[in-house]
Amino acid sequence: MIVRKGGMVSGPYALQSKKGANGLYMASFSKTFDVHHKIDAEYRILIGDKYGKTMSKWAPLKASCKIKLGG
Repeated sequence: MIVRKGGMVSGPYALQSKKGANGLYMASFSKTFDVHHKIDAEYRILIGDKYGKTMSKWAPLKASCKIKLGG
């Protein structure tokens, strides 16, 4: 799931992970969206499996609107 600090949660999303050369598992995910107004937020990923939950560090997302709607 994708979590916005102090706000909404989206997902869950199903991902397939693969074991890397270092013995750790990795999966990738991308999502495209349109920016309609200025945003300054933080997000993190929450992963749950049969072993429990893992959370990423908070990652900032700062963007401005190309056509200047609301900022």
